Formats: sequence, C-alpha cells, structure tokens
Amino acid sequence: MDNLHCSEERTPKGSCVENQQDNSLLLPGEPILSALVGSQAYGTANEDSDRDYLGVYLANTEHLLGLSPVEQTVRRVKPDMTFYELGKFLRLAMACNPTILELLWCEEHHHCDSYGVALLGVRSYFLSKLVRRT
Repeated sequence: MDNLHCSEERTPKGSCVENQQDNSLLLPGEPILSALVGSQAYGTANEDSDRDYLGVYLANTEHLLGLSPVEQTVRRVKPDMTFYELGKFLRLAMACNPTILELLWCEEHHHCDSYGVALLGVRSYFLSKLVRRT
C-alpha cells in the first residue's frame, strides 16, 4: 500500500509511542496508526506552533477481559498527543467526527502497522451524509 505511506512495522508489546523529544506516551495496548496533524501537517505552522499527534491503539486482551475499564482516550501535552482506543475511534469515525477523519486521510502516517493498513483500507466507508453536519 505505497500510496498510503505506511510502514509495516509493529511496535513491540509494552506499547509506548516515542517522540523525538525523548518523551513517551504509555498506552494500555499497541499503537496501530498515528500521524502528525494540525498546522505542522498542512504547512501552515509558524514559529509558535506546536506539534500535534493523533493515533489509534488496540487495547491489550488483559485490559479488554479484565475487571478494570480500558482507558479510551490517552492524552499528553508537550508535544500534544491523543490516542483513542480502537472501539472509541470507530464510534467517532462512524459519526463522521472531523478530527478522527483527519487521521484516516492524512498523506503520511508516523506509525502504521498491519491493523492500521486495514483501517486505512476501509476509510471511505466512514464517509456518509453525516459529514455535512460536522
């Protein structure tokens, strides 16, 4: 899937998405898709602009089957990073959430494993007449 600009690599279990500034975002699962979004992604950034990352992660089985709830949204600032658990991401995508759709239609992805490739392969299915209202 060269036209999607995805690498077929997986982040090892333990799941931490690393950033150039030696920061990391611990996720209760494995990242499957992430990208730089916002002004930096579109070339409209200025010297005061920060870097914003958006992504999706697949919760570990022990979290899904355990007694404690899965954290559906994981956020961090400096740099801004937001990761959605796959189930929440899909619900937002089906509602044509513009922020979520942005991740599916980015030209380049920072991280994209085989699950991310599969998600990008069905991205057009999330577009509907609801997108007019968002």
